[in-house]
Amino acid sequence: METFNKPVQNLRTTMKPLLKKQSQVFTWLIMTLAFITPLFFLPLTTEFYVFNKITLLYFFIFSLLIIWAIRIFFEQKFKLVRVGLNLPVLSLMIVYLVSTFVQAPNKIASLNGETGLIICLGLLYFVIVNHFKGRKPVTITMISLLVSSVVLAWLTIFSYLEVFAKFGPDWLQNKTWTPTGSPLITASLMLTLLPGTLYWAFKSKGATEKILLFLASSLQFLSLILLTALFVDKTLVLSYLMPHFGWQIAVEGLKNFRTALLGVGPGNFLSAFNRFRPIALNNTSIWAVKFTANSNQYLNLLSTVGILGLLSYCWLVWKSLKRENFKGSLIGKVLYICLATSFIVQLVFNANLLILFLIFLMLGLLQANKMPAETDMGYEHKAESQGIVWGVAGGITVLALLVFYCQSRVWLADYYFRQSLLAAQANRGADTYNLQIKAIKLNPYNENYRISYANTNFALANSLAGQADLTDQERANINQLISQAIREAKAATALNPQISGHWVNLASIYRNIINVAEEAEQWAASAYLEAVRTDSTNPLLRVDFGSLFFALQNYDQAIMQFTQSVNLKPDYANGYYNLAAAYQGKEDWVNAFISMQSVIGLIPIDSPDYQKASEELEALRSQLPEEVQVATAAAEIKEEEKLTPPEELPSPQPGMEEVELPEEVGPEVPEKVEPEATEEATSGATP
Repeated sequence: METFNKPVQNLRTTMKPLLKKQSQVFTWLIMTLAFITPLFFLPLTTEFYVFNKITLLYFFIFSLLIIWAIRIFFEQKFKLVRVGLNLPVLSLMIVYLVSTFVQAPNKIASLNGETGLIICLGLLYFVIVNHFKGRKPVTITMISLLVSSVVLAWLTIFSYLEVFAKFGPDWLQNKTWTPTGSPLITASLMLTLLPGTLYWAFKSKGATEKILLFLASSLQFLSLILLTALFVDKTLVLSYLMPHFGWQIAVEGLKNFRTALLGVGPGNFLSAFNRFRPIALNNTSIWAVKFTANSNQYLNLLSTVGILGLLSYCWLVWKSLKRENFKGSLIGKVLYICLATSFIVQLVFNANLLILFLIFLMLGLLQANKMPAETDMGYEHKAESQGIVWGVAGGITVLALLVFYCQSRVWLADYYFRQSLLAAQANRGADTYNLQIKAIKLNPYNENYRISYANTNFALANSLAGQADLTDQERANINQLISQAIREAKAATALNPQISGHWVNLASIYRNIINVAEEAEQWAASAYLEAVRTDSTNPLLRVDFGSLFFALQNYDQAIMQFTQSVNLKPDYANGYYNLAAAYQGKEDWVNAFISMQSVIGLIPIDSPDYQKASEELEALRSQLPEEVQVATAAAEIKEEEKLTPPEELPSPQPGMEEVELPEEVGPEVPEKVEPEATEEATSGATP
């Protein structure tokens, strides 16, 4: 052991001069992170912006942790600074982890997503608090963030003026383009920083500094105005879940004890939206929108991480906005104002990636700015036991390396998946197929990859079956492709059975093989039934489900589903149109005529469908018994809606006439359903 300790001790002696400069390394790395995060994107993955910013944060922050671990090892001393915000930040991280493992249906996806982000940003806070002391590193980091916002403002202005339209790829030529990925995200960042920048400018004493800060705030304000103009002139339409609907969805989740405490799982709001969606939402213009976040940050926390998550976050807000934090240096007051603004903005909008990054960054800077004022007594906790030191240093290093490995696989999987989409656009079926296999092998927990691969398999089977003179091997390949399509669609429902779209995708595949596979119609009905159970107030699902029964000539069941759709949304023209078709199939001409009258009253007179519906109404009038007198309903101008009749079952390709599928291809419906959620949703959907 002594022979081992001696070279280690010599190495520690050699490293001492470098360790003294470690604080500078942390300052420059965090300063760089503050500058680059709002601007960073890579056009190499399916989503250029948020996904790549998260990857950037992972690699930066866990690199900082490795440097910290090296310092712990060589100094043989582990110390944690004790400040007021430590416990609120730690409690929020713990609640997210517990909610993920207890409530999230797809735990790995949650760890890769919102939970991983909160853990990562919490660690960033602890890194800053334990390595920044005094105003200098705090001021440098804030200046870096301010410069980044100025660059972002210029890019936003150039984009609005369509300067980028003269060169570059298609995605760069849109006037709504921004490096954050969304004008709304950019606007929220500018709105968060603007009050603090203005305060800094007014209170600054140097003339040059004052001019530069006023110039920066002017650019922030101008970019904010231009971003707002995009929504005012309808270049962009803001789909916003009204707060009273968001409140109803959040309150419905409180009726189940476990959901009340821990929510439905981080990043899983779509599940809560489907299950608790108010029927009254169908009477609004956003009735068909699938919202993935609640109306604002606080309601979103209540829905996804429950009361415990909301309380932890409110604790964090209260501790950071205590009056004592506004006392002291100018930079501390600027941080306080920016934090207060961000928490106010979150009363209106859900917190996005950049806002969360700003919050945790500024929380750490706010605490670091107070370091010189703290007393030494009870300020630092030191652990000098060699076992503890080695354990902490080794644990941090192993965790960081594990995160590097996992996130590298996730990023590479998305790179391959984007390549597969490009191959599909170029009609290279084999490349699409192989690239999607690579993506799934690297990240088998991504539901979208599974669904896309399922549809690719079915498209290839359909294409192959359309060829003439198929060999036995080609027929076997068709069977295999269809089996794989069903397997992958089922895998998506297994990863997250709470998302109705996954069940609809599975039902669609079953529906397309009804004419060539036994029991496919029962499988399709079971999958649609599960979709309706998870999203019971959605009129679109009822039309899809009814369309299946219509194609099977089960008109009574079709009428039941179409009636459900118009009961859920009384002004749903396409629901009435499909209902009229079902009554025609049953030769119930009176009800068919009445339903078509409703269609006429719900579509605009100048729409292409109005003439079509009018002709069909007159054709139905000729079928009415002579003793029945029905007046045509007066047309009323409504927003345009395309009429689509119920779909017939697809005619099988020649190569699909005899398809043999394995026994396990039927849908696997979840055994347990939370009674409170299901009964409430179903009761609201039943006419």
